[in-house]
This record gives sequence, structure tokens and C-alpha cells, in this order.
Amino acid sequence: MLRSKKATIVLSFLIAIVIWAYVIAIENPSTTRTIYRVPVQLLSVELLAQNDLAILEGTEATVDVVVSGKRADVVRLTGDDLSASANVFGLTRIGQHLVPVTVAVPPAVNLEQIRSSSILIVIDQLVSQHRRVNLSFVGEFEPGMEAGRIAIQPEQIEVKGAKTLVESVAYVNVDVPVADLLPLGSTLSLEAVPLDERGLPIGNVTLSSDVVEVSAAMLHTKTVPLDVDIVGEIDDQYEIASIDLPREVTVRGSSGDLAAIDSLAAHPVSINGIAATTSIPIEVILPGGVEVANQSASRMYVSIEIKGMATVAFEYDSAEIFLENLAEGFSAYINTPSVVLQAVGREAVLSETTQEDFTLSADLTDLDVGIFTVPVSVVYDRILSSVEVVPEEVHITIQFGQNLAPEPEPEEGRSVTPER
Repeated sequence: MLRSKKATIVLSFLIAIVIWAYVIAIENPSTTRTIYRVPVQLLSVELLAQNDLAILEGTEATVDVVVSGKRADVVRLTGDDLSASANVFGLTRIGQHLVPVTVAVPPAVNLEQIRSSSILIVIDQLVSQHRRVNLSFVGEFEPGMEAGRIAIQPEQIEVKGAKTLVESVAYVNVDVPVADLLPLGSTLSLEAVPLDERGLPIGNVTLSSDVVEVSAAMLHTKTVPLDVDIVGEIDDQYEIASIDLPREVTVRGSSGDLAAIDSLAAHPVSINGIAATTSIPIEVILPGGVEVANQSASRMYVSIEIKGMATVAFEYDSAEIFLENLAEGFSAYINTPSVVLQAVGREAVLSETTQEDFTLSADLTDLDVGIFTVPVSVVYDRILSSVEVVPEEVHITIQFGQNLAPEPEPEEGRSVTPER
């Protein structure tokens, strides 16, 4: 009797499997399924550039798609079988926009729902700025070795895209594998990556060159005594409080070149005309094939402290430089990211001097559409010995029509596009 029950259970299970297989294979019932995170392709993006616009957010948008159909057709579907798109044609202003999404599905299935039916697109001003190329050596140098005879092409790369993204790019980085450097030199084609100040990559911008040619060699280092002569005299009204200069220098080169070096000298450093505390670069006299090594490069200065006079420096970004006398109907944008103002004067005056005591401006009188190099003018009411702006000129793009940069606050007094 027990065996008969077991046989009945097994037979019933087999019959259920056969019936289920029949329903699935023969009847093929209808079903519904959700395909998650289907990427949305943006259409007509190239038309935004005609209005000096770019996409700040929305390029990585995805949607969930609900489809229905015969089970055999639905279960095989993947995100690659669906085509989701959003058309940005007609977006002509900066800001947030909800753009409808359309989805194309294979003929054998039906589209039931798009979640969500619209995606958020954020539009920003399209700008381009140049950024320096920075080398990051990846790997460990052996003791007494470092990279030298370095050449980079290009040394600067143009970064183009949404203004917010471009301005967040601090530099364009290139990773150089230490293991690929040879004593006689290596030439490498390496990927350029835009990074922010924290070293994080910035996406959705384009570079004028995605590849940088880097030439470098693996060199030995050696530390030797350095002889530096100070010549000249400062004005009688000032007094030297202290002079600090390096007594040795670390250089790099081939083992053969370094073997012949026991000490090095520098060109005489003149202090004639020095009227304030300052640092003067030291020019080391080097044999052919020998360079100052990294650990000494930042210390090759004579630091002179002068009583009675001092130097202070302030950095101004492009938004802090006023554009004056721009013709009506035109707009302008400063391409140079920043300038540094150096002021020399008595310590008592400079100790109370702030960045707000100086007004920087560029005069655009009689300038038409194009890119121009314009001197930077400085206005201040402090009694100072000298004021210098580095660089003395900035690159400015002028075009007819809409502003390239955000409208400044009225109280700041900067006029970008005159009112009609």
C-alpha cells in the first residue's frame, strides 16, 4: 500500500511537469515584464552648439520600460533590444528642461509604460578654456632615480563643454608608467584626462587632444655642494634683514655624466635695485645632459628679507576683472582663467591691504567680434612703491549677441552687455 502511494505521488509530479511544459511550450501565455535602467540616447545635441549651449546634466539618464507579450518573446528581452531616446531640439535657453522620452520595442512585444516618461536636461553656456597638462608618474622609482629630459606635446589642451564643467577642470592629467621609462629615453602616447582640484575626473567635456606625447628618460640623481655668489647692493634707505640660499643641489643625469660632478656653481645673483622682501631664482651652471632634480627645483631661490618694504600677491579669477566700454549688442568672455597682482610697499601699509583694495579692468573700446589680447589696468588708492599684474594682458573673446558669461551683480559695476 505504501509503495502504491509513493508511485502515485511520483506519477502526479511527472504529469504536472508535462502539463507545465505543454502550457509553456505550446500555449505560450502572455506576460508583463519591466526592463530596468535602459539608457536614453539624446538626439539633436549638435544643434545646441549653434546657440553656444551645452548639456550640463542628463547625458547619463536611464528609464525603466514595462513591456508585454508572449512569454517566450518577453523573457528573452534585454536593454539592448530597446531603443530609448529624447530629442533636445528646440532647447534655446540655459536652465532645466523636462524632455519627453520615446521607446522603440521589437515587433513581437508591446510597450506598456515608460518610467518616467520625461527626463531632466540641464543646459549651460558652451565655453572653451585652456588647461595645463600635468604628468603623474605611476609606479615606484628606485632610490636615487627619477624621470628627466621631459618633453610634453601639447603642453596645454583646450577643454570645451558646459561652462560649469569646464571651470571645474583644474588641469589635464596624464599617467606615465614608471616601468616604461628607459635610461636612453622613451616616447609614449598617453591618454589625457581632465581632473578637478581633488583629482577626480570631469566627464561630458571634450578635449582638443585626447592623447599627449610624452618623452622622458630614467635618470640617476646626485647631491653636490652649490656655490652661489651675491653681487650688488640695495638702496641705502633699505636694510637687508636676512639672506637665505641653498648650499647644495641635487641634479639628475646619466651615471656617466654625474660621475664627473663633485660640485656646482650658479650664475651670480644680483640684488641691485631690490626694494622689498623677495625671492630671486638661482641659475645653476649645468653640464650638458644634466638637470636640476625635483627635490631641489623648488629650492633654487635666494630669499632676501628687506626691512621697510615688502611684497604681497593676490590672485583674481576672470570673473573679477571688469570689462569696460563693450559696444552695445556685443558680449565678451575672458579666456584667461586668472591673473596675479603683486604689490610692493611698506610693511605697515601692506599689512592693512586686502584684495578688495584693487580694481582690475580691461578696456574693450573699438573692439569688434574676435579674440583679442587686452592689457589689464589696476586702480587703487594705497600708497605703494609698485603694482604689477601677471600676466599683463588677458585673452578676451567678443561676439555679437548673447552673453558668454553670467550677468554680474549690479553693485559690482561690471558691464558685460550694455542695455539698449
